[in-house]
Amino acid sequence: MLADSNDENKFILVEKWASQEALDAHDNSEHMVAADAHSPTFRAGPARVQKASAVF
Repeated sequence: MLADSNDENKFILVEKWASQEALDAHDNSEHMVAADAHSPTFRAGPARVQKASAVF
């Protein structure tokens, strides 16, 4: 996880998923739905997903 140097309330989480389907399944899994319900302020808004690929 990376912290935004200009905003202490923003961070960047870098993850690697095998496929979009795997990420979708994770987001809809029981533990993620429960975590979101337990802490609704964890995400102030929808996550912004930026897809990238390695260049080296």
